[in-house]
Amino acid sequence: MSTLARLYTAQSRYVEAEELYLKTLEAQRQMLGEEHLHTLRSMNGLAQLYTQQARYEKAEPLFTKALEIGRSVLGAAHPQILTSMHSLAILYKEQGRYDEAEPLLIEATKGRLLKLGDTHPHTSESLNNMIEFYEAWGKPEQAKEWRAKLPQTGAEVE
Repeated sequence: MSTLARLYTAQSRYVEAEELYLKTLEAQRQMLGEEHLHTLRSMNGLAQLYTQQARYEKAEPLFTKALEIGRSVLGAAHPQILTSMHSLAILYKEQGRYDEAEPLLIEATKGRLLKLGDTHPHTSESLNNMIEFYEAWGKPEQAKEWRAKLPQTGAEVE
């Protein structure tokens, strides 16, 4: 069901996506428990939906909870936890909360580089978001440093 919810989100069918995420999350909590990987993924997916809609007050607690539970159960280096960390950092960036976003974004990006390698799509996403983050924050030198870490495959999105 969460796959369908992600599809609805991609199609901007936000009401249907939210309803499906909420049903999925409730079923997963009951059947699998709050600490299960699938439950954490659904929490993150719903939070990403809320972030896309600028409903930050609903997104932040979900990201925070998924990150907190995931770190204790799966460890900070697990790819799903790196995704939660990255997503929370992007939420903070969108709100202009750069001081809170920076350590999370750095940790997620370094974790993805280490865990997934520099050519993985999630790593490329993180590297590009680091560049955009520092440009938005008015720190072009830091953006330049991260730009230099991009693999020479044209991974940067213009």
